[in-house]
Amino acid sequence: MSVATDLALTVKNAVVTFPVGSGRIHALDDVSLHVGLGEAVAVVGESGCGKTTLARAVLGLQPLDSGAIDVAGRAVRKPEPGLAERVGMVWQDPFASIQPMWRIRRILEEPYRLARKTPQVTELMDMVGLDPKLADRYPHQLSGGQRQRAAIARAISLRPPLVICDEPTAALDLSIQAQILNLLKDLKASTNCSYLYISHDLQTVRYVSDRIVVMYMGQVVETGPTEEVFQNPRHPYTKALLDSAPGIEKIGMLPAEVSGEIPDPKQVIPGCKFASRCTKAQNRCREERPEWTEQGTRGERCFFPLSTIND
Repeated sequence: MSVATDLALTVKNAVVTFPVGSGRIHALDDVSLHVGLGEAVAVVGESGCGKTTLARAVLGLQPLDSGAIDVAGRAVRKPEPGLAERVGMVWQDPFASIQPMWRIRRILEEPYRLARKTPQVTELMDMVGLDPKLADRYPHQLSGGQRQRAAIARAISLRPPLVICDEPTAALDLSIQAQILNLLKDLKASTNCSYLYISHDLQTVRYVSDRIVVMYMGQVVETGPTEEVFQNPRHPYTKALLDSAPGIEKIGMLPAEVSGEIPDPKQVIPGCKFASRCTKAQNRCREERPEWTEQGTRGERCFFPLSTIND
């Protein structure tokens, strides 16, 4: 893959496998991607495609079998004190991801304490739209949206160049989702942080991200600027994924679904992993693994892409 000049994150040929019975599952299968400074990159795909494993690897919580991960110019090999100053994390459930026995003030002071820096709790709460008077409350005394704002405040407290958002709005009501998404966009503009945004919700992905990375069974199968991918998907899996997403124009209709079943992840597939579900698959797809190809800002792993870049 091509590499941008200024990068908050670089993942190069990352491989993560897990033993299962007599075989192994490739949770990440030669994954390469990058996130530029000030850029929001969304990672999308079905459950089990490797999105969360990727996030854990970037945090140093999941060791790589091979490959390399670099955050803000330094290699990630395991959790280390300085990593919190380079990458923040916003988890899906704000109640499960913060210490329920601590007051909000202590939760927000903790990153500063670990980094031996002076806490700036009031300024931090103002940045995320939380009333500083809430600092002495416990998490259960806050609403779900307020807890997620506190979790976001903790993630950005040390001004890391990269923030990982793993389904940050999934546990929230729709009206609160919109507020959190607007907050994330405002924070990116004001702090120039970068996002690795992981989500099943393609509508939030379209709103937040600058670029999309599509994953299937541990592989990156397509990347490109968000609107270009939405308007002109190149990989058959990307098109099927977009077609299955609900939208206003589909009210009263059941969304289309990707046909077929995901292959057994322990199975060694010699060709394209999507071939058994792809309507365009030919013998070559089943027998030979497609290589990654790029043209301009677009890239895909497919022998028979749906359209040309200039269509």
